[in-house]
Amino acid sequence: MKKTLSVFLAVLMAMSIITIAGTTASALEVAKVNGVECSVGNTVTFTYNLKTPGKFEDFQGSLSYSAGLKIIGLNMAETKGVMSNIKEAGTAYYNGTSYQDPYDYSLGSLGAPDTVFFTANFEVIAGGEQTITNNMYIISGVNGTDYYEYGTNKGCEEKTDVTVDAYPADSIKLDRTTATVNAGSKLTLRATVTPELAAMSSVVLWTSSNTSVATVADGVVTAKKAGTATITATVGDLKATCKVTVIQKVTSIKVSPVTVYNGKTAKIKVTVSPSNASNKAVTYSSSNKSVATVTSAGVVKGVKPGTAYITVKAKDGSGKYTKCKVTVKQQKATKVNLSKTKATIAKKGKTVKIKATLAPSNVYNKSINVKSDNTKIVKVKTVKIKSGQSATLTGVKKGTAKVKFTAADGSKKSAICKVTVKK
Repeated sequence: MKKTLSVFLAVLMAMSIITIAGTTASALEVAKVNGVECSVGNTVTFTYNLKTPGKFEDFQGSLSYSAGLKIIGLNMAETKGVMSNIKEAGTAYYNGTSYQDPYDYSLGSLGAPDTVFFTANFEVIAGGEQTITNNMYIISGVNGTDYYEYGTNKGCEEKTDVTVDAYPADSIKLDRTTATVNAGSKLTLRATVTPELAAMSSVVLWTSSNTSVATVADGVVTAKKAGTATITATVGDLKATCKVTVIQKVTSIKVSPVTVYNGKTAKIKVTVSPSNASNKAVTYSSSNKSVATVTSAGVVKGVKPGTAYITVKAKDGSGKYTKCKVTVKQQKATKVNLSKTKATIAKKGKTVKIKATLAPSNVYNKSINVKSDNTKIVKVKTVKIKSGQSATLTGVKKGTAKVKFTAADGSKKSAICKVTVKK
């Protein structure tokens, strides 16, 4: 004999994960369905899973839901039995009878831990806490075996679940299309999915075109090494990309001390680490330009004897720098060259000019001392001249004298001009 029952439901709460992709629900009216967060306009699916100890012939039940929900579909699991579905506001009734081929929702026949008995779809039409509850009764088992006993399904296992159905996205955009990040650093990309309902229920998938350069997880990009990688955010068939350039900053700079003579040049030897630094360019500046100057290419020129420090700084913004000690030495004369080593003065009172030049050309002290070994025969008008200048020698009386030109830098280099004064 078939039993008829009126069914009213107890509240069963089910949990579901909702991923909000790159936006917030601030502009939407927030709701909760059996504890699952969603928004007004979303569609939720209520699933009822049933596992029975054997076959059964008759069942009936009802599905109750709060006023903030609108039922838009109730689908019973596939069966050869006869089912009916009567819907009214707040409650949906269902029942079924199958004498010839009893329903079988046992683990043995279906081979799954949870077997779906029915699914119901609802549209969320109001915010706040909303509930869906179900109570299903097996009226009779096969050949009169009754599973119903004291208001429970004897030996049956029930489980309910609520999930937010994915809302179709119209577009997905990233907050940037290009980005530059240092190796070893992280960068967060934010995806905006529209409309907002889609953002509430869509999961953004993130991929990198070159994981050796940069990886990505939930929009957080981790820079691995110098290079480029395209980060792609995907929702359904929609994609948005960002080209990420990873740069390797300079970690250290090494230089070698430089020694140079005044007037001469020398190149600073610079080693930038690591070897794969994206920008190895450096700048140079001198602490004392009166001692040594430096070009943008790192060429140091000695100005005068002394010490200066050249600051070598990375141009990549890393702030790394070092200092190169430059010692400028005094270049002394190695030779005194004369325009004449022998000269003749025709008579007393007449003069002759002898040009003296120091070698090398960059001698720091360019002064030359001029001295006659016999001033009664040849007199020197100017006893100190500069390299490249001429000394004026005047004949005093007939005879021969030696005029010595000596570098004043202490090198003791000299040259002699033999001067003969005639009548």
